[in-house]
Amino acid sequence: MHVGLSENGTYKKDAGYELYQLQIVQEAITSTAAADVLEIGCGQCANLSILSSQFPQVQFYGIDLFPNKKNVHKADNVIICQDDYHIISAVKNQSVDTVFAIETTCYSPHKAKLLDAVYKTLKGNGTFLLFDIFLGQRREQLEPIDELYLNIMERSYYLSPLDHYEKFIQEAEACGFTLCEDRNLSPLAMPYLIEIEQRMYRYLKAGGPLLKILLQLCPDAVSRSMPSGIMMRLMVEDGYLQYRLMRFRKDET
Repeated sequence: MHVGLSENGTYKKDAGYELYQLQIVQEAITSTAAADVLEIGCGQCANLSILSSQFPQVQFYGIDLFPNKKNVHKADNVIICQDDYHIISAVKNQSVDTVFAIETTCYSPHKAKLLDAVYKTLKGNGTFLLFDIFLGQRREQLEPIDELYLNIMERSYYLSPLDHYEKFIQEAEACGFTLCEDRNLSPLAMPYLIEIEQRMYRYLKAGGPLLKILLQLCPDAVSRSMPSGIMMRLMVEDGYLQYRLMRFRKDET
């Protein structure tokens, strides 16, 4: 589902490491007694499928440019809308207690507009919780080879140019948010990134018929994911990419 995060230094596929982010969202809903929760960039709605079953008393909303409702089509407490998270026209202003975003703001070319839309949607004392990848070094400070690696990764995953995390925080505060928490979770992501890197090398080492089959079945996915999968661990290890958790509050007005 998401970047796997591990506090014990290990990673195993399908062992629940990709649910780490969702556990923090669950804790946020419980601690704030949120009644209305919005996920922006809900995609396949897997997060909302899990949350809606765990919190049947909470009304959940999800927006995405191309949402897939199949995971929540039977849930009575989920409303999914096709919407742009730079606008959020499907949800009323000041109607939501919590907004969360998991690995989706990195696709936004207009972070200030996104933040402003989220701010308007939240009630006073509402929470905006997000997990995403940011620059740990400012782009103009990167070595040419590091900037090349970064450009390859951004284009491979169709990302908008990534922001330095401090710039994102400044834009959020300019919208009116108060920063409550900012954590670099990159160390927790390293076992997962090492696994992805090794997996890519195994594909390359196998080569031959296996690689030909993969290229025939999903050529776009292979050509996009393999270079970035090999380089991601090094980029995070060197510190110019960081996976961060941020928690903002909209103060009572």
